[in-house]
Amino acid sequence: PTRIENPRAELARQPLLMAILMDGSGSLLVLDPQSRRFLAVFGLLDQFRTTPLDLGAVLRFDNRGVGFGATALGQPLRTAQLLQDFTSDKQLLRRGVLRANPGGNTALYDATVEAGRFLSDFRPNETFNRRLVVFTDGIDNESTRSIDQTIRELTTLAQERGQKLTVYVVGLGVDLNLLELQRLAAATEGTFVLARFAEALEAPFANLFPAAIGEHRLQVRVQSNVPLPAGSYLLSGELRVEREGSRFVTSFSDAVLTVGSR
Repeated sequence: PTRIENPRAELARQPLLMAILMDGSGSLLVLDPQSRRFLAVFGLLDQFRTTPLDLGAVLRFDNRGVGFGATALGQPLRTAQLLQDFTSDKQLLRRGVLRANPGGNTALYDATVEAGRFLSDFRPNETFNRRLVVFTDGIDNESTRSIDQTIRELTTLAQERGQKLTVYVVGLGVDLNLLELQRLAAATEGTFVLARFAEALEAPFANLFPAAIGEHRLQVRVQSNVPLPAGSYLLSGELRVEREGSRFVTSFSDAVLTVGSR
Protein backbone atom coordinates (compact mmCIF):
# COMPACT_ATOMS: atom_id res chain seq x y z
CA PRO A 1 0.00 0.00 0.00
CA THR A 2 1.22 3.48 -0.89
CA ARG A 3 -1.53 5.44 0.89
CA ILE A 4 -4.06 4.76 3.65
CA GLU A 5 -7.15 6.91 4.21
CA ASN A 6 -9.26 6.66 7.35
CA PRO A 7 -13.01 7.34 7.30
CA ARG A 8 -14.58 10.59 8.38
CA ALA A 9 -15.47 10.43 12.08
CA GLU A 10 -19.18 11.15 11.48
CA LEU A 11 -19.63 8.61 8.67
CA ALA A 12 -20.73 5.69 10.87
CA ARG A 13 -23.24 7.93 12.66
CA GLN A 14 -25.03 8.95 9.46
CA PRO A 15 -28.04 6.91 8.31
CA LEU A 16 -27.21 4.82 5.25
CA LEU A 17 -29.35 5.42 2.15
CA MET A 18 -28.62 2.58 -0.27
CA ALA A 19 -30.23 1.90 -3.65
CA ILE A 20 -29.54 -1.56 -5.08
CA LEU A 21 -29.78 -1.84 -8.88
CA MET A 22 -30.09 -5.46 -10.05
CA ASP A 23 -29.28 -6.68 -13.55
CA GLY A 24 -32.31 -8.29 -15.19
CA SER A 25 -30.64 -9.62 -18.34
CA GLY A 26 -31.46 -13.11 -19.56
CA SER A 27 -27.87 -14.31 -19.28
CA LEU A 28 -28.38 -14.68 -15.52
CA LEU A 29 -30.44 -17.77 -16.26
CA VAL A 30 -27.14 -19.37 -17.33
CA LEU A 31 -24.65 -17.73 -14.97
CA ASP A 32 -26.81 -17.93 -11.85
CA PRO A 33 -29.57 -20.50 -12.40
CA GLN A 34 -29.96 -21.03 -8.64
CA SER A 35 -30.38 -17.28 -7.98
CA ARG A 36 -27.50 -17.13 -5.50
CA ARG A 37 -27.35 -13.38 -6.12
CA PHE A 38 -30.56 -12.99 -4.12
CA LEU A 39 -29.10 -14.68 -1.04
CA ALA A 40 -25.96 -12.55 -1.41
CA VAL A 41 -28.03 -9.34 -1.40
CA PHE A 42 -29.93 -10.61 1.65
CA GLY A 43 -26.60 -10.80 3.47
CA LEU A 44 -26.07 -7.11 2.75
CA LEU A 45 -29.58 -6.11 3.83
CA ASP A 46 -29.32 -8.09 7.07
CA GLN A 47 -26.63 -5.67 8.25
CA PHE A 48 -28.86 -2.59 8.06
CA ARG A 49 -29.16 -0.84 11.43
CA THR A 50 -32.05 0.58 13.41
CA THR A 51 -29.84 3.23 15.05
CA PRO A 52 -29.12 5.19 12.96
CA LEU A 53 -32.04 4.11 10.78
CA ASP A 54 -30.71 2.73 7.50
CA LEU A 55 -32.96 2.79 4.42
CA GLY A 56 -32.77 0.71 1.26
CA ALA A 57 -34.49 0.54 -2.13
CA VAL A 58 -34.39 -2.09 -4.89
CA LEU A 59 -34.47 -1.53 -8.66
CA ARG A 60 -33.80 -3.70 -11.70
CA PHE A 61 -32.92 -3.05 -15.34
CA ASP A 62 -32.91 -4.69 -18.74
CA ASN A 63 -33.40 -3.34 -22.26
CA ARG A 64 -37.15 -3.16 -22.49
CA GLY A 65 -37.22 0.61 -22.17
CA VAL A 66 -40.25 0.54 -19.89
CA GLY A 67 -39.53 2.07 -16.53
CA PHE A 68 -41.80 1.78 -13.52
CA GLY A 69 -42.09 4.46 -10.89
CA ALA A 70 -40.54 7.88 -10.42
CA THR A 71 -37.99 9.55 -8.20
CA ALA A 72 -39.01 11.45 -5.08
CA LEU A 73 -38.84 14.68 -7.11
CA GLY A 74 -41.04 13.30 -9.88
CA GLN A 75 -38.47 12.23 -12.47
CA PRO A 76 -39.88 9.21 -14.36
CA LEU A 77 -37.89 5.97 -14.48
CA ARG A 78 -37.61 4.86 -18.11
CA THR A 79 -35.09 2.02 -17.93
CA ALA A 80 -34.76 1.20 -14.24
CA GLN A 81 -37.77 -0.48 -12.68
CA LEU A 82 -38.58 0.33 -9.06
CA LEU A 83 -39.27 -2.90 -7.18
CA GLN A 84 -39.23 -1.47 -3.66
CA ASP A 85 -39.09 2.18 -2.62
CA PHE A 86 -36.91 3.33 0.27
CA THR A 87 -37.81 1.58 3.49
CA SER A 88 -36.22 0.22 6.66
CA ASP A 89 -38.40 -2.91 6.49
CA LYS A 90 -35.99 -5.73 5.61
CA GLN A 91 -38.81 -8.09 4.70
CA LEU A 92 -40.12 -5.67 2.09
CA LEU A 93 -36.60 -5.21 0.73
CA ARG A 94 -36.12 -8.98 0.42
CA ARG A 95 -39.39 -9.23 -1.49
CA GLY A 96 -38.19 -6.51 -3.81
CA VAL A 97 -34.96 -8.39 -4.47
CA LEU A 98 -36.87 -11.58 -5.29
CA ARG A 99 -38.83 -9.67 -7.92
CA ALA A 100 -35.66 -8.91 -9.90
CA ASN A 101 -36.29 -11.71 -12.39
CA PRO A 102 -34.04 -12.00 -15.48
CA GLY A 103 -35.16 -11.41 -19.05
CA GLY A 104 -33.80 -9.06 -21.72
CA ASN A 105 -30.46 -7.45 -22.56
CA THR A 106 -28.25 -4.99 -20.66
CA ALA A 107 -29.03 -1.26 -20.51
CA LEU A 108 -26.58 -0.72 -17.68
CA TYR A 109 -25.51 2.91 -18.04
CA ASP A 110 -28.97 4.40 -18.62
CA ALA A 111 -30.31 2.56 -15.59
CA THR A 112 -27.34 3.56 -13.43
CA VAL A 113 -27.95 7.25 -14.10
CA GLU A 114 -31.66 6.83 -13.35
CA ALA A 115 -30.92 4.95 -10.13
CA GLY A 116 -28.37 7.61 -9.15
CA ARG A 117 -30.96 10.34 -9.62
CA PHE A 118 -33.50 8.26 -7.71
CA LEU A 119 -31.01 8.06 -4.83
CA SER A 120 -30.14 11.76 -4.99
CA ASP A 121 -33.77 12.94 -5.19
CA PHE A 122 -34.76 11.30 -1.90
CA ARG A 123 -34.81 14.07 0.72
CA PRO A 124 -32.04 15.86 -1.20
CA ASN A 125 -31.30 18.41 1.51
CA GLU A 126 -30.88 15.85 4.30
CA THR A 127 -27.54 14.39 5.32
CA PHE A 128 -27.50 10.74 4.26
CA ASN A 129 -24.64 8.38 3.50
CA ARG A 130 -25.78 7.83 -0.11
CA ARG A 131 -24.58 4.65 -1.82
CA LEU A 132 -25.62 3.04 -5.09
CA VAL A 133 -24.92 -0.69 -5.55
CA VAL A 134 -24.96 -1.89 -9.16
CA PHE A 135 -24.97 -5.63 -9.91
CA THR A 136 -24.34 -6.77 -13.49
CA ASP A 137 -23.18 -9.82 -15.41
CA GLY A 138 -22.73 -8.33 -18.85
CA ILE A 139 -21.44 -5.62 -21.14
CA ASP A 140 -23.78 -2.69 -21.77
CA ASN A 141 -25.33 -3.23 -25.19
CA GLU A 142 -28.53 -1.18 -25.05
CA SER A 143 -27.90 2.20 -23.36
CA THR A 144 -28.15 5.55 -25.08
CA ARG A 145 -25.33 6.86 -22.85
CA SER A 146 -21.61 6.11 -22.98
CA ILE A 147 -19.51 5.43 -19.89
CA ASP A 148 -18.16 9.00 -20.08
CA GLN A 149 -21.67 10.49 -20.16
CA THR A 150 -22.72 8.27 -17.27
CA ILE A 151 -19.82 9.36 -15.09
CA ARG A 152 -20.32 13.01 -16.00
CA GLU A 153 -24.04 12.98 -15.16
CA LEU A 154 -23.56 11.21 -11.84
CA THR A 155 -20.71 13.43 -10.65
CA THR A 156 -22.44 16.63 -11.82
CA LEU A 157 -25.63 15.65 -10.02
CA ALA A 158 -23.80 15.08 -6.74
CA GLN A 159 -21.80 18.31 -7.04
CA GLU A 160 -24.84 20.46 -7.81
CA ARG A 161 -26.60 19.18 -4.69
CA GLY A 162 -23.58 19.14 -2.40
CA GLN A 163 -23.86 15.37 -1.99
CA LYS A 164 -21.43 12.50 -2.17
CA LEU A 165 -22.94 9.77 -4.33
CA THR A 166 -20.77 6.66 -4.27
CA VAL A 167 -21.24 3.78 -6.72
CA TYR A 168 -20.25 0.23 -5.85
CA VAL A 169 -20.21 -2.24 -8.75
CA VAL A 170 -20.40 -6.02 -8.29
CA GLY A 171 -19.68 -7.94 -11.49
CA LEU A 172 -20.47 -11.60 -12.15
CA GLY A 173 -18.68 -13.76 -14.73
CA VAL A 174 -16.09 -12.80 -17.31
CA ASP A 175 -18.22 -11.18 -20.05
CA LEU A 176 -17.74 -7.69 -18.60
CA ASN A 177 -16.01 -4.50 -19.62
CA LEU A 178 -13.72 -4.46 -16.60
CA LEU A 179 -12.02 -1.18 -17.47
CA GLU A 180 -15.30 0.74 -17.81
CA LEU A 181 -16.78 -0.71 -14.61
CA GLN A 182 -13.61 0.19 -12.73
CA ARG A 183 -13.79 3.73 -14.10
CA LEU A 184 -17.43 4.09 -13.05
CA ALA A 185 -16.66 3.04 -9.48
CA ALA A 186 -13.41 4.99 -9.17
CA ALA A 187 -14.93 8.24 -10.48
CA THR A 188 -17.40 8.21 -7.57
CA GLU A 189 -14.87 6.94 -4.98
CA GLY A 190 -16.52 3.54 -5.00
CA THR A 191 -15.18 0.08 -5.71
CA PHE A 192 -15.55 -2.60 -8.36
CA VAL A 193 -15.57 -6.22 -7.21
CA LEU A 194 -15.57 -9.25 -9.48
CA ALA A 195 -17.05 -12.67 -8.73
CA ARG A 196 -16.29 -15.11 -11.50
CA PHE A 197 -18.92 -17.57 -10.29
CA ALA A 198 -22.29 -17.07 -8.59
CA GLU A 199 -21.10 -19.14 -5.63
CA ALA A 200 -18.59 -16.37 -4.85
CA LEU A 201 -21.11 -13.49 -4.65
CA GLU A 202 -21.80 -13.69 -0.91
CA ALA A 203 -18.58 -12.04 0.30
CA PRO A 204 -18.56 -9.11 -2.17
CA PHE A 205 -22.09 -8.10 -1.19
CA ALA A 206 -21.60 -8.65 2.55
CA ASN A 207 -18.44 -6.52 2.51
CA LEU A 208 -20.25 -3.53 1.00
CA PHE A 209 -21.90 -2.60 4.30
CA PRO A 210 -18.72 -2.20 6.39
CA ALA A 211 -17.14 -0.46 3.39
CA ALA A 212 -20.03 2.01 3.24
CA ILE A 213 -20.02 2.98 6.90
CA GLY A 214 -16.27 2.56 7.47
CA GLU A 215 -14.66 3.50 4.18
CA HIS A 216 -11.05 2.79 5.03
CA ARG A 217 -9.26 3.06 1.70
CA LEU A 218 -5.90 1.69 0.57
CA GLN A 219 -4.01 2.73 -2.51
CA VAL A 220 -1.84 -0.11 -3.76
CA ARG A 221 0.98 -0.04 -6.30
CA VAL A 222 1.36 -3.19 -8.39
CA GLN A 223 4.70 -3.88 -10.08
CA SER A 224 5.62 -6.52 -12.66
CA ASN A 225 9.05 -7.86 -13.50
CA VAL A 226 8.08 -8.14 -17.17
CA PRO A 227 6.13 -5.79 -19.47
CA LEU A 228 2.41 -6.61 -19.56
CA PRO A 229 0.38 -6.29 -22.77
CA ALA A 230 -2.70 -4.10 -22.57
CA GLY A 231 -5.68 -5.90 -21.11
CA SER A 232 -7.26 -7.03 -17.84
CA TYR A 233 -5.63 -9.44 -15.41
CA LEU A 234 -6.93 -11.26 -12.32
CA LEU A 235 -4.63 -11.18 -9.31
CA SER A 236 -4.57 -13.37 -6.21
CA GLY A 237 -2.30 -13.10 -3.22
CA GLU A 238 -1.90 -11.65 0.24
CA LEU A 239 -2.07 -8.03 1.37
CA ARG A 240 0.02 -7.02 4.39
CA VAL A 241 -0.35 -3.65 6.07
CA GLU A 242 1.76 -2.42 8.99
CA ARG A 243 0.95 0.91 10.60
CA GLU A 244 1.67 2.44 14.00
CA GLY A 245 2.57 -0.89 15.54
CA SER A 246 -0.45 -2.76 14.15
CA ARG A 247 -0.26 -5.43 11.48
CA PHE A 248 -3.07 -6.52 9.18
CA VAL A 249 -2.87 -9.50 6.81
CA THR A 250 -5.60 -10.65 4.43
CA SER A 251 -5.73 -12.85 1.37
CA PHE A 252 -7.49 -11.80 -1.83
CA SER A 253 -8.45 -13.35 -5.15
CA ASP A 254 -9.82 -12.19 -8.50
CA ALA A 255 -8.64 -8.61 -7.98
CA VAL A 256 -8.79 -6.89 -11.38
CA LEU A 257 -5.68 -5.19 -12.76
CA THR A 258 -6.27 -3.26 -15.98
CA VAL A 259 -3.29 -2.27 -18.13
CA GLY A 260 -3.94 0.45 -20.68
CA SER A 261 -2.32 0.77 -24.08
CA ARG A 262 0.54 3.20 -24.52
